[in-house]
Amino acid sequence: MSVRILYQDTAPGSADDADVSSTLVDQKSDISMLPFGSQNQKDYATLEPNLWVLDGSKSIYDNNPIPYWSSVQSNEIGIFTAPPEVTILFDDQYTSLGVSLMFSGDSWCNDVDVEWYRGNTLLSSKSFYPDSFEYFCENTVIGYSKIVIRLNKTSLPKRRAKLDRILFGIHRVFERDELRNVRLTQEIDVTKRELLANAMDWTLNSKSDAQFIFQFKQPVLAYDGETLHGVFYVEEGSRTAERLYDIICTDAIGVMDSEPFPDAFYENQNAEDLIRTICGTYAVDVHSSFANKTVTGPLVGLTRRGALQQVCFAIGAIANTRNSDSIKVFPLGDTIKEIPPLRTREGGRVQSEKIVTAIRIASHDYSTTQTEGSEEIEVDGTKYYDTKTIVTILNPDVTASNQPNVIDVMDAMLVTSENIAEVSQSFFDCASRTRTHNLKFHIDGEEIGDYVQTTTPWGDLLNGHYKRASIVLSGFALSDAEVLEE
Repeated sequence: MSVRILYQDTAPGSADDADVSSTLVDQKSDISMLPFGSQNQKDYATLEPNLWVLDGSKSIYDNNPIPYWSSVQSNEIGIFTAPPEVTILFDDQYTSLGVSLMFSGDSWCNDVDVEWYRGNTLLSSKSFYPDSFEYFCENTVIGYSKIVIRLNKTSLPKRRAKLDRILFGIHRVFERDELRNVRLTQEIDVTKRELLANAMDWTLNSKSDAQFIFQFKQPVLAYDGETLHGVFYVEEGSRTAERLYDIICTDAIGVMDSEPFPDAFYENQNAEDLIRTICGTYAVDVHSSFANKTVTGPLVGLTRRGALQQVCFAIGAIANTRNSDSIKVFPLGDTIKEIPPLRTREGGRVQSEKIVTAIRIASHDYSTTQTEGSEEIEVDGTKYYDTKTIVTILNPDVTASNQPNVIDVMDAMLVTSENIAEVSQSFFDCASRTRTHNLKFHIDGEEIGDYVQTTTPWGDLLNGHYKRASIVLSGFALSDAEVLEE
């Protein structure tokens, strides 16, 4: 098994911000697809010479949009008399190491001019001569807001220019021999009171002379063999030597902590729909058990991460990007997965925390009519009045020798009389768990949130939820783990 990191060395946000236009574009094209590429594009038969092979490999055009075909063909030596141009305008300014062109069909454009502008000011102009279907036009430009790509010639004569995607940067794959200290941290709060983000720290010892610009929010995919351990986003990158870089990354949940969520009041709102709204452009996978859950209450003054935490707490869900390219929303596992001693390193310990003597949770009931003792909340010009009721659950296992340790939850704004009983009991059941097994084991399919069985160093079996992992990717993933005993 081999460790590898797929690094999308692109200008973050550029694809969504790109406004594409073109000259000499075929009417079958949907040029708005160019920053993203097509999915499963077919190999269509066309009237270009020697391109309709009668072996069943070509498809008849079926009105499926294609990113870009030119409306004209090149001449007998592949030159366009009037070269097609693709222009990309951006509202913001971006920096990248160049532009990747991904061609389709049986040929590519082997003579291309690219110009980078800031407004109407030309920053850089360069000619490139692609020699494959995917070609990186390398040219570092800082702060551009416009790109013009001129397609001068095709590699075969009498061909249309056919582009499948324009990437504002390049995808790079770093293999094990270039990577040092690739460490992931995955963790959840089983009480759902906090929404924790996963992280990855890694060091690149590059074999290439290329200089890297590790920009905030650039995506990084971490693999151990064929197992995807997560999609992360650059928070910070530092260069410590000519080819040595230290990179700190967080996951989508971490990024969402820097993105404000619009204030709104929700009434009997489907929780899954609201979660998808909160997560915006990030892919979401919501467990079917939450399909019919609804929530009521305000989400005010929150980031996207804070808003997602509020919803998850109210419906009893965990959100985590565990081993996925999406944000997974799921319940805690309830089927035991055994982690046998054979996969466990020697050592480990069981740590006990102070007993929770009671929990108190505020239930909120909202009205547009003020009542005695209610608290006013204004959302988009509408005043709502919040009447709080405190629900207390005492721990029956408390003895006279236990010091008071009460946990208060007063700011869960989507907890109402409709769900307070379920929420408070679930929170108490999780918060009152005090024993954690710290151990190291080799991962064989276990994920954060799973219900696992481990063996302590003295031979006792412990059942609990796998709540934290510090994983070193080395071709054989080893988890420095915490399991909270049930």
